[in-house]
Amino acid sequence: MKIIGYSLLLAILLTISCAQQPTLQDEYPPLTSIFPTATPIPEAERATIIIGLDMGGGGAGFAATLYAQEVSTGEDFTIFLPAGSHGASNFPTSAPVMLFVRAPATYVFYARLINAPDNYYYGYTTCGDSNECVLKAVEVVPYQTYNITINDRGALLPERGEPVTIPWTK
Repeated sequence: MKIIGYSLLLAILLTISCAQQPTLQDEYPPLTSIFPTATPIPEAERATIIIGLDMGGGGAGFAATLYAQEVSTGEDFTIFLPAGSHGASNFPTSAPVMLFVRAPATYVFYARLINAPDNYYYGYTTCGDSNECVLKAVEVVPYQTYNITINDRGALLPERGEPVTIPWTK
């Protein structure tokens, strides 16, 4: 019985090892990136965003979803920000992550914490003379890299997937 079991295992392993393995060129079209967005974007239409979340101590101690939302169409791109060390002084907080977006376009940026997305959210804002803060939009162009730090706990956030109708500025 053992001989039959070993023979069957050997036949399965031999079949698997001889099977043709797909290459990356077979699975993904050229000039696209599979990371770090879920939607591949051709390189000629892509801008890179280095995006992070600062919850007050220089970083994020909790996991969050970071959003880049185009202001006129509502198209959004998201990326997961893993939890850091909850601000412990001897461990780093979550480092910024890289997000690809379609360009040229104008985006606003915001974050929602994973554990309570409707209660804990932050925006990338700018404040005027009246100390009223609004989302700050950034015009992006292909082949360029932009640095964004989301850090305003009091920001109003847009409806996801819809054109941005709340106040924003460039």
